[in-house]
Amino acid sequence: MDHRSSEHCGISDSCAMTDASCSSAARSALQRNRARWPSPCVACLLPLLTAPALDFAVTACEKFASAWQRPRLQLTTGWNDRSRDTVPGFTANEAEVMMALATHGDQKYRNSEKLAEASDWPGLSIEHRKFEAGRQATPVPICTELVMLLSGGGMVCRAGNGEVQKSLARPGMSYLVPVGTQESHLELSDRMECLHLYLPPALLDQSALADYDVDPAKVEIAYAHGLADQVLFHICAPLRDLLHRPRQPTDALFVEGIQVALAAHLLGNYTIDRWRAPDKAPSLDPRRLQRVLDHIEASLGGDIRLEELAAQACLSPYHFSRLFREATGLSPHRYVTDRRVQAARHELARERLSLVEIALEFGFGSQANFTRVFRKAASLTPGQYRELCCGQADVRADRSDAAFRRDCA
Repeated sequence: MDHRSSEHCGISDSCAMTDASCSSAARSALQRNRARWPSPCVACLLPLLTAPALDFAVTACEKFASAWQRPRLQLTTGWNDRSRDTVPGFTANEAEVMMALATHGDQKYRNSEKLAEASDWPGLSIEHRKFEAGRQATPVPICTELVMLLSGGGMVCRAGNGEVQKSLARPGMSYLVPVGTQESHLELSDRMECLHLYLPPALLDQSALADYDVDPAKVEIAYAHGLADQVLFHICAPLRDLLHRPRQPTDALFVEGIQVALAAHLLGNYTIDRWRAPDKAPSLDPRRLQRVLDHIEASLGGDIRLEELAAQACLSPYHFSRLFREATGLSPHRYVTDRRVQAARHELARERLSLVEIALEFGFGSQANFTRVFRKAASLTPGQYRELCCGQADVRADRSDAAFRRDCA
């Protein structure tokens, strides 16, 4: 079977792989269940998973494929105990997971702006939020939460279950908060935009776990932080787009496929017996890194030299450059440029300064250099970006104007 010959969701380039690239177990499952697969996305995402997660996904998907032949449940809110007990073909536990999932987002993130949400999918709720710097509330979570950073970044300091965690968050990173975690502190150092996924305490029903010889009582997700996991990002990122467009009849199938792949990946990599915090190597400790970042923020309008930043960290320029890249994922020059562009975006939306004044205010030197750097980063000139923020430009949809509008909100 060639994945290219069938319709798929396009989440990953792995969709173009033939089944010769898959494990024999996955290939066999694909062949058995092709006609009744819950979603094409499952087939697309299988090649992305690691070996333990891949084997788990095969079993889980066969379970879903079998259930797919049963009478379907209505994927809306408004379930009650009576309707759950009378659903043909499903156990009470399975039907309970398919009910609208209760979440704690509004209680925990009171000082954030909720941009969009979806809570009517079975066993999954999604929120798109924008945060300012500051502390957040720490209620005991009533479901498992996965937080994925979409834009912005900065230091994330949190403490839970007696463990203190500090990390420099950047787009693409993820954080896990298992159900029942006793968090005592959560603080963000800067603006961030995040996608929050709320999952039921049992990621898959107990019968599916039993099929894989997994004891449900021993399955516990880790309190993991700063996960630079591209597979996890590719699995979850498409859910953001579902929040900002009209619903389609196939969305339920799409979400079910992602749920299976997500559960397989989390159980295969981030249970307490599998995930371990990375060993500490020589690094730029959070205190010195924060001092460097504060210096950059205070000096965006001037000439920021590598030697100055290295001095803030008490390191040589050579060692500082290497450790800064390891800590942030960016070179010092690239990080400074990104911060200047981000600051210019916020100022453009305010319509307070002219383009020349903004160029000088944030260290671009000239309007010509400002335009060149900004166009490279945002695919728009500063003038076009300002018009877009003010709703005066008719920008084509393929320029991803929705992403820029969120930056200006």
